[in-house]
Amino acid sequence: MTSLLSKSQLDDGNPNLAQNLTHNQLDLLRLTNAFFIIETCTELQLRSETVSVALMQTHLFFLRKSYLNFNRALVCCASIFIACKVLYEKVNINNLCIKYFQTKHKGGVCPPIGEEERKKIIDTIYRLECEMLRILDFKLDLELFLPWPEYTSRFA
Repeated sequence: MTSLLSKSQLDDGNPNLAQNLTHNQLDLLRLTNAFFIIETCTELQLRSETVSVALMQTHLFFLRKSYLNFNRALVCCASIFIACKVLYEKVNINNLCIKYFQTKHKGGVCPPIGEEERKKIIDTIYRLECEMLRILDFKLDLELFLPWPEYTSRFA
């Protein structure tokens, strides 16, 4: 599969590499982001196009911002929230909040979410949404799909 950008273009200015994260570590972080987005979108019964847009936005965001400076699950929630808006798909931000809270307490007993914590999580998702839009220069018209013959020829 061919990339839209060369390896040197992807590496140029990548803050994650400047913080000495290896390519293998970055691959693992991207994989866990993808797993979280896919799992969340599946639970919320969102369309596959929403998953694709959220994955792309998350990846583009972390090409410009360090994984070490952001809560990745909250960034993924903000990406899903933006993707739903772009694709006119309804999502309740409370459901994203609950999914994040459950993930935060994974492996143990998940206590009920308090009203203050819920508000704090939702506020953080809103702030990350604004940050993501700024980082992506408000370019939300991602071309995700190629005509089938052009798509399949890339793998020939």
